[in-house]
Amino acid sequence: PWPQLGPREGWCACARQGWVLGEPVLVAAMEYAKLAMGQDVKDHLKQELHEEMEHPRRFYEMCMVFKCKPHKGIKDPEVADQGESAGLREGTQDELQQIQMWRQRREAILKSLQNCGLQIFCYYSRDRDEVLVKIGAAPSKLRDTAARMKYKLQLKNQYLNAYAEYRHDFPGRPERNYKDRRIISHIYKT
Repeated sequence: PWPQLGPREGWCACARQGWVLGEPVLVAAMEYAKLAMGQDVKDHLKQELHEEMEHPRRFYEMCMVFKCKPHKGIKDPEVADQGESAGLREGTQDELQQIQMWRQRREAILKSLQNCGLQIFCYYSRDRDEVLVKIGAAPSKLRDTAARMKYKLQLKNQYLNAYAEYRHDFPGRPERNYKDRRIISHIYKT
């Protein structure tokens, strides 16, 4: 009963919905069937654009690198199974203290970044001597911060590429019949 999806349509629908390939694509087939039965394509594209704006593709804008060990040849005290086969030696007391101090500082910095509302993703480097941290923020957080700081954003070409303070759209007040609404988000470059 459902239309057959080709490999490209099935893959695109799976990727857009964040599914792993190989799982059933029933929802994608239902969307395709609605379009095939005459649902307005314009409404469908608007809905996809709205979903795309809510879930941006690039989540992290910045990367920080923290050292974990003073030398690559030292065993990490937190990892139990590193053995002599890896060619790693036990660290001296000073090196272990330095590792512990770096860990505490790194965790304090990362906790403060999270408390600011930023999203972080941490992972070890190949040699486990560095921690790489990806840092990002939700678009709503960036807009709120730009408005609070009165950050100047570049305007579109039709406004001569000038710079102006970022301001939120104001939907208006119901007691004034929404006559005082102010929609200005369309003037900024994206």
